[in-house]
Amino acid sequence: MRPRNLFIFASAASAALVGCSANDDANARVATLVVEGPQDSLERFANLQGSRRPALSVSEFTDLGEGRSEGAVALPKDFSDNDLVHTTREAVAAGLSYELVIVR
Repeated sequence: MRPRNLFIFASAASAALVGCSANDDANARVATLVVEGPQDSLERFANLQGSRRPALSVSEFTDLGEGRSEGAVALPKDFSDNDLVHTTREAVAAGLSYELVIVR
């Protein structure tokens, strides 16, 4: 993904997260960043997220075959726009693809 596309996606995702925080707890949405790529890259990404303060947990990996895996990062309610951009850049730098999933 080119940096311009990453910025556009991250901006849209940030707007979605801001919309999430505007809702009350009864209508709260949960945001998850699903990452996919080579198993070793996913492991390094998960370790990096675990070293953050506060740490972000990455779900157990799902084996997709051919050396590829998928994991999910649960994003806290107070996750800022800058945090989202930083995390998606780390995923791209690790050679992973990602998708932001928002569940109401």
